[in-house]
Amino acid sequence: MDDQHTTGTSGRKRFRKLRIAWSVGWGILCLLLIVLWMRSYWRLEAIHVSRNSFSSMRGIAGWTYWTEGTPATRFGWGSASLDDMRKSGRFTTQRARGFRLQRTPDGFTLILPHWSLLVVALVISAAPWLRWRFSLRTLLIITTLVAVGLGWIVYALRN
Repeated sequence: MDDQHTTGTSGRKRFRKLRIAWSVGWGILCLLLIVLWMRSYWRLEAIHVSRNSFSSMRGIAGWTYWTEGTPATRFGWGSASLDDMRKSGRFTTQRARGFRLQRTPDGFTLILPHWSLLVVALVISAAPWLRWRFSLRTLLIITTLVAVGLGWIVYALRN
């Protein structure tokens, strides 16, 4: 057998366990995202790390970054019932939809639906198993889909 043929076969087999571990890790993250998504309909979850805050509520996830000032705590975690928040008046019934980037005087907030995070995690989980050979036609189709997707995101952020 020629040396080139055996190298290609062993190269594919060599990374099989790594691909399996990668997919299992991202699959577990997908399950945790589903649990967080379902829980977000009756609980508000938030975690604060330095100048960052990650929150989950009513099917949306938010990331806030403070550019001005320093938050009171370096690390913190909180959870509250949405019913209790509604009764106390700290909660509005208006629901955020879609993708949004909000600028505030002391930072900015990125709001994403939970399903978008799940789709990204699923794609990353499956990426090592995809064949990376493609034709020029495939490249043009993918480029068009990426352009349409980016255009849709810009449109959603402006409205």
